[in-house]
Amino acid sequence: MVTCVAGPESRLGNRWILWPKRRAGSLGHDRLDDAVADDARGNLAAGRTATIHYGTDGERRGDDLTLFVTSYALPTRMMVFGAIDFAAAVARVGKFLGHRVTVCDARPVFATPERFSDADEVIVDWPHRYLQARPRPPGSTSGRSSTS
Repeated sequence: MVTCVAGPESRLGNRWILWPKRRAGSLGHDRLDDAVADDARGNLAAGRTATIHYGTDGERRGDDLTLFVTSYALPTRMMVFGAIDFAAAVARVGKFLGHRVTVCDARPVFATPERFSDADEVIVDWPHRYLQARPRPPGSTSGRSSTS
């Protein structure tokens, strides 16, 4: 999301939403929208929130407008297979680093939420079955090729 936080009163508060391939709304000038889209997509790809400055017509060296670019990125996913003591340490570090942590092991005596309190989810299943049953994100591939 891009919001004009300082500048001419007519543009103050203008807001628009930006996705990797499209955008909705306008900051009031096509050239400004194009310049901001390029720079904001860089922030989006890095998962970074920032304040950027432009001229009123999209000049990158201007400072007439201050725009606040807010990036909302989902946390990356970390999967830990095998519910051993070392896996508990890996899950703890993964959570500390901001990952969404899943621990998977087929042994219910080891794969417990109590042993893996830092994990977001603990799955009792064979890893290959869990991976086959998991829904895949749009556009991802299974890593397998098929021939006709």
